[in-house]
Amino acid sequence: MIRRRQTSRRLGALTAAVVISLGALTACAEHEPRRDHQLDRERAVTISVNANSLEQLVLGEVYQRILAHEGRQTVLVMEDDITVSGRMDRLAEGRADFIIGCTGDLLGVVNPTTAEELVESLESADTPAEEASAADEVYRAFVGSLPTYTTTTDPSPAQGCTAGQEADLPQNIVPVFRAAMLDGSEVAAVQGVTKLMTTADVSDMLEYARGTDDVTKAVDWWINANNVLPAEADDEREEESPNYLYQP
Repeated sequence: MIRRRQTSRRLGALTAAVVISLGALTACAEHEPRRDHQLDRERAVTISVNANSLEQLVLGEVYQRILAHEGRQTVLVMEDDITVSGRMDRLAEGRADFIIGCTGDLLGVVNPTTAEELVESLESADTPAEEASAADEVYRAFVGSLPTYTTTTDPSPAQGCTAGQEADLPQNIVPVFRAAMLDGSEVAAVQGVTKLMTTADVSDMLEYARGTDDVTKAVDWWINANNVLPAEADDEREEESPNYLYQP
């Protein structure tokens, strides 16, 4: 079953300026048919997450909130397919515009040969400097292997996907989205929240969600604790009841 959550809230502008990463634009892999980029930037962004992963549900809510904050309509689609490759396929087929993953797992999907080589070459990394270098190497390999119709941001310092397919590689959380979908301010907002999140932040949101059995409250708590959005944004959000649509 596919469950959709739709929002159309306009919440204003982010309080902190962020810098768009030019290195996230890719230059290799397959091409897709020509699309009308203006129409892409006017329609709702479909965010695809794994319904069986609390981490995916929490992160999907975070990014949905940030895009709504920029005035962009979003649809959060909760898929029963648990694989990273399944979410990448939905991007390729145009059934999703935005996914969230981790650099090691994503590299394993878009370039399994390089992922395997890096597992062997990075297994001896054990100091903080070596681990940081390994994380950067995996991220750069992942970006260089992305299809040209997709892009990403700088990686989050947060490590996720603890049950990932490439457990021996760094697993920095990153969004992947169709390059034509977001304008500059939207990319900057996505970049800002990605860089802000730490491993402890994600862990705390997951613990809060488990304790309250409420993903939205967990994200509300983290956003308020870190002043991610203006206070009035949460007041406006409380007044609205999001629509849930179910599709077999």
